[in-house]
Amino acid sequence: MCALGRLHLVDYASRSVALLHVFYADVLILALGAGTFCVAASRYLRRPWLAILTVSPGLFWILTAPIAPAHFATWSFANGMESALALLCFAAALCLYRDDDGSLLRLAAVAACLGLSVLARLDDIFLVAAFVLWILYRSRHDRRAHTLLSLSPVVLMVGAYLAYNRVAAGTFLPSSGVAKLDFSCWLNLKQVLSLFLPVITGGHPEGLRLATSPFLELNQRVLQMVIPAVFCVAELGYAFRRRHAESRFTVLHAIAAGIVLKAFYNFVLVWPISQGQWYYTVSITVSSLILVQWLDRVAERLWPGAEIGARSRWLLRMACVLWALASFNIVSQWHNLQGPVGFPGLLDDNRSLQAKLAALGADRFLEFDDGYIGFVADTPSVGALGLVLDREASEAMAHGHFFDIAYGRGYRVLVADPAYASLVNHANAGREFGKPRRMYRFQPEELERYVLAPAGDDGSGDGLSFFQLVPRASEPKS
Repeated sequence: MCALGRLHLVDYASRSVALLHVFYADVLILALGAGTFCVAASRYLRRPWLAILTVSPGLFWILTAPIAPAHFATWSFANGMESALALLCFAAALCLYRDDDGSLLRLAAVAACLGLSVLARLDDIFLVAAFVLWILYRSRHDRRAHTLLSLSPVVLMVGAYLAYNRVAAGTFLPSSGVAKLDFSCWLNLKQVLSLFLPVITGGHPEGLRLATSPFLELNQRVLQMVIPAVFCVAELGYAFRRRHAESRFTVLHAIAAGIVLKAFYNFVLVWPISQGQWYYTVSITVSSLILVQWLDRVAERLWPGAEIGARSRWLLRMACVLWALASFNIVSQWHNLQGPVGFPGLLDDNRSLQAKLAALGADRFLEFDDGYIGFVADTPSVGALGLVLDREASEAMAHGHFFDIAYGRGYRVLVADPAYASLVNHANAGREFGKPRRMYRFQPEELERYVLAPAGDDGSGDGLSFFQLVPRASEPKS
């Protein structure tokens, strides 16, 4: 929606209206995705009416609510990111797939949906690869070549993206993935341990601290990666114990293996701070389905083969609907308690931001945020987080001379939100004490060549901080 406004195909009176339309579209896509997943989930349950609990609110949220009440429910995926679209595409593939139907047209449709799900959420490639391998495993030997041909859409779509990215950004991996790629196993492990033990954590702008609270945001970012993987490992273990019965294995077990691989990749190679709450939509939703399957098995053991009368079935369905409404209300209240997010005052009044840039003589700026500041500024900007860069800038950041490129292109000011501004201040403090510190992807050596001199804020109370990019050679002598 915002892109249509930028192209002047839709006339928005304000940015607030544009973002509101994005939210409405997101809710609609999420509703379609949740409904589609619910339909697909019902095929894997003896009691299909339990499927509603996979998405409303999701059994995963029920278990994690004491730690992260505002996250992990299905409604929290209406976040303006790729969560809703990733869920819809993957749910459509799961809904279309049939173990007993090897129709090439059906498999081609499944492959197209899987390709779209990868383009929506790139590291879901692990889940998609597992899904594709399962389809090949289930295909008859004499039809395997035809099956491979029918799965070509997902290969073509992902291949086209990789080729484009190589040309545009100089890397096959997405630039955001390259920006976040770093050995992080120890950092993630510390966040898991801090749920149970008083662990001293470092690397924060405030210095060392005692991490004893399970409610830290970093804990939530790690748990959304670890807990689904634990559930999937448990389900795979259950299935392998009964491997003599081939019917015990379904495409869900292949997807579960993909979820474990995705978690392993992110646990080892992605920092906790770089893992947003929108990364694991499909993993969390599939985990909820696994939990509902366990509930279904318990019910079957307690009441094996029990026939439920029509009246009881309607009562149970009504109970599920009432539970869904109640849980939606609970999650909504938690979100309301969080208060406004971001910098709402900037949306329709960026005059203070523009005035500050003008006072600093800047007609463009580097943004130390995820794109929000650039969206509201109406001024050319480049993301200093390295998430979306052209090929030259991407290579410069990888080799430690991004500021050289930025300065040569006329960027003299960096604007940061409060969280990222604290990283800048932390790096500056280290330099003052003679120990240059790393700042996100910027190595200490690059920060030794340039000074990010604090230039105050814009006086509006929006929390934005301004820094002037100054080469050390031209830094004023004190």
